[in-house]
Amino acid sequence: MNDIKIEYRRKDVDTSTPEFVKLNIDNNFQSTIRKDAYLFAIAEGEECRWHIGELNTHVSGIYGVMDNYQKKEHFLMKAVKNLLKKNEFLQLTLQMEQELLDHEGFFEELERNEDKYLIQMDENFKYENFKFISHIMNKLERDFSSDEIAELFSVPIELVNNFIDEHYKTLHL
Repeated sequence: MNDIKIEYRRKDVDTSTPEFVKLNIDNNFQSTIRKDAYLFAIAEGEECRWHIGELNTHVSGIYGVMDNYQKKEHFLMKAVKNLLKKNEFLQLTLQMEQELLDHEGFFEELERNEDKYLIQMDENFKYENFKFISHIMNKLERDFSSDEIAELFSVPIELVNNFIDEHYKTLHL
């Protein structure tokens, strides 16, 4: 399928301004929304259907659901990518233990391909995103340590511990 770039231009509306929020579910759906108006565009093959209108509570609710979906998908993908990195790192470690790779080769490979093996913490992680991470973890029906949460979702451990402490206090007051 061809990627279709959907553009909306009108003299009186500039969608690049900060009051607009863009939502891209996939290559077939794009949305732009602000306090009082919205634009939904859906690509089907070579055709594009779009709808523009005044923002009301119904449309705002739909947008909220789609935005939540997009954020959950982001954190699911982050977790999968981080698990793949961890797996690559463990395979590299196994090669060293089996003497297929010496210490020097191990560290050279890590340095050359850091993005392949090392999980980077998101120093700009927003505290309100814990609701999406919590939703994902609840569906897995497993208890996670704070280290596992930090590693899976690239959240600095201090934020994870603060969230757990705050959540625990809320549950036990």
